[in-house]
Amino acid sequence: MGSESLISAVTDAGPLIHLYEVNAFHLLSIIKTIHIPHAVRMETVGKDRVPESSLFSLQHTSHSSIPEATMRVFVNQHGLHSIHSGERECLYLCQSLGIPLILTDDLSVRKIAKQMAVKPIGSLGIVIAAYRKGLLSLPQTRHYIYELYTRSSLFITKTIVDLAFQELNDTSRTK
Repeated sequence: MGSESLISAVTDAGPLIHLYEVNAFHLLSIIKTIHIPHAVRMETVGKDRVPESSLFSLQHTSHSSIPEATMRVFVNQHGLHSIHSGERECLYLCQSLGIPLILTDDLSVRKIAKQMAVKPIGSLGIVIAAYRKGLLSLPQTRHYIYELYTRSSLFITKTIVDLAFQELNDTSRTK
């Protein structure tokens, strides 16, 4: 993932929640502008899963409310009835604003995003991107990955964690 892909992203609730749960919320600073749809804000701040002060700690955020009628048309056009409102709003913003990056941990949303030519990156990917940008040492990166696996509400398998550790080991050897 090059630095150009980290200029702007739309975020779903998952990465906000999971990174907050492991005290890694600050890693979202690798993205210059983060667009937060209203439904995602309600799913995070509105349900006390992420404090509003944490969202304010992100320097460049944009909060968007999308009219219901607009969302209905978008959902019907793309057959997005099976995903949650926050995820729908994320995909809408990516398309309408031309933002090529969505932060999501949801596998079905990742699949739809790829079909819409939007690159998905999840909580684990944000940690690895922060390492590649030099914001984390290898031990810190391994710590956050382990915390996502053991402490957060994110479902990742041991196999995925092992693959991430292997990739980190391979990357650190080539530096």
